[in-house]
Amino acid sequence: MGTASDVYSWSRRTASYYFLRLPGVREKVAEEVKAGAQKIESGLIPSGTEIERFTQLPAEGWSHDKIKEELEKLAGMKHTRWEDGRVSGAVYHGGKDLASIQTEAFELFTVSNPIHPDVFPGVRKMEAEIVAMVICSQA
Repeated sequence: MGTASDVYSWSRRTASYYFLRLPGVREKVAEEVKAGAQKIESGLIPSGTEIERFTQLPAEGWSHDKIKEELEKLAGMKHTRWEDGRVSGAVYHGGKDLASIQTEAFELFTVSNPIHPDVFPGVRKMEAEIVAMVICSQA
């Protein structure tokens, strides 16, 4: 029975392989793949978006004002109104007070790398405490 199943599987794969290489079929599959990719891309990058796409590093570094301007454009892009509770599971928002303390924490530890606990003992301490909290909460 195993041999018959193997022969069937091999025959099916081989037939599919040659069928998909027929000129008319190959072109139709390519068209469908291209249409699907365009549909996905249009959903991710809305048409009419006037945001410049950067594909190379600039020849000269940007000023603080230029960086802030670009960040504001990105933040202002049309998006699903998660603030109205219309998105489930994609956003974890604890309010403005939490966002404020997270911003302060990020500013204090933005250059730290937890892979080097000897250089950043404060990060090592926080990481160890978080792991302990998770382990203890599961016990």
